[in-house]
Amino acid sequence: MVAASHAEEVVAAKKMFEIAQLLKNSLSDQSILLGPTPKAVMRVNNRYFYQTVIKYKQEPALQTTLKKILNDTQKEEQKGLQISIDVEPMHFI
Repeated sequence: MVAASHAEEVVAAKKMFEIAQLLKNSLSDQSILLGPTPKAVMRVNNRYFYQTVIKYKQEPALQTTLKKILNDTQKEEQKGLQISIDVEPMHFI
């Protein structure tokens, strides 16, 4: 699961749609992307959360793509955007 959060809902949603498009272009057709969608509790501590869940069995390009996402978003973290990746999510609904 990949999640984005920011104090402004539009910023979090826009970044999550960009990440979902990158994932769609990088991964094989066997992978299924669920989202991007707001999290069940969309706003916590004045931050808005959006997520994309990736369903896959074997995806050789996944780790490389996730590392690229984290590296590419480091400059945006200074502006309040937070990206989190959970490879074994327990709660995502």
